[in-house]
Amino acid sequence: MEVSLNDTVNQSRRTEYQCRSRGLLQERVDMEKVKAVLSTSENGHFSVIKNEAYNGFYACISALRHAFRWGTVPVVKVAQRDKIIQFPPELDLPWGFIRRRYGITSQGGNVMSNLQCNIDNATRRVAYAINGSMPEPIPSAEYYLIYSFTEPERKALPVYYHLVQSIRCYEKGQRQACLAHLQGISIHLKSVFRIYYENVVESKIPRHVFTAYIQGFHGWAAGEFIEDEYVEYDGTSGAHLVLFNVLDYFLGLEPFFDEQDFMRYFSHSQRRFMASVKAHAFRTAAEQANNFGLTEQFEKIAKQLRSWNYALNTVILNPPANGT
Repeated sequence: MEVSLNDTVNQSRRTEYQCRSRGLLQERVDMEKVKAVLSTSENGHFSVIKNEAYNGFYACISALRHAFRWGTVPVVKVAQRDKIIQFPPELDLPWGFIRRRYGITSQGGNVMSNLQCNIDNATRRVAYAINGSMPEPIPSAEYYLIYSFTEPERKALPVYYHLVQSIRCYEKGQRQACLAHLQGISIHLKSVFRIYYENVVESKIPRHVFTAYIQGFHGWAAGEFIEDEYVEYDGTSGAHLVLFNVLDYFLGLEPFFDEQDFMRYFSHSQRRFMASVKAHAFRTAAEQANNFGLTEQFEKIAKQLRSWNYALNTVILNPPANGT
């Protein structure tokens, strides 16, 4: 589709899309059946909708809500002026169940819904693509971004294992075993960061493609009134990645989000895990005990994290103009 800078044309395109969306949803969705199934699942009959299926449903409804919220890709200025979105009931009713199921409060999606639940187990296929009919490199760039937010969590499983085991060993006074697990964290973080270094690059995700055709769709910049107070939601952010919040807590660093934002964008199970890591983090205790072996390993992990943050912000997402 040709990009327009005319507000009247853009609003007309948005209205046309939203009208077609309302019509198709009303025609194809049996609201009574949807409500009955979701209510049965919510009331304790979890076998009605398996976890994997609910994750896919989460991704589907989130993608449809983002599409309805913006109405066009690329996102246009006139859409950003809309701060209260009147969703069709077919997208509103399920979202209430989703909010309660996952323990999130945002009206829009997050990294879990829009990216991590939106790719198959073989990390080869995107279920709900934004730009499936667009010419290359747009679809490929979309895939590489989703892959780069999904694969690191798979690679992070050994990191989580060693992190939890290091806490267990420290609390049992097993200092050498604890040291070995801290070393294991450093080793496995390398393969996690490699995903970003190899995929979040200009050659795979060109900046002009990322900004125009991918990034905007995952934003939100709208909200709702809660007890007569307007609350706005930001939409999807790289800061929603669980691994880096866990590492911040484990290293005794201040989190990027405040408690309210964690409630908006992280599921209750993710929040419980992060809270447990925070409660049992022992870097400060190791420093106070002058355990130089452990503190040295903590510093190595922190250095890896600082290096990755620098690369992400200066080289990967903002490469030099000449591409070198």
